[in-house]
Amino acid sequence: MSILFTPQNVGALEIKNRFVHSATYESMAQENGMVTDQLVKRYKTLAKGTTTQNV
Repeated sequence: MSILFTPQNVGALEIKNRFVHSATYESMAQENGMVTDQLVKRYKTLAKGTTTQNV
């Protein structure tokens, strides 16, 4: 199995894998920068998924 899928401890925190979602432009906010339901759904999906860190 790849090291990407193995857990790693950072202090007392166990990280389940080595995947990171870097900052991206989603184009899902309103023109004035306010958050939309679509953008909230996107980040909820990411939080439930396989990335350990969202930067």
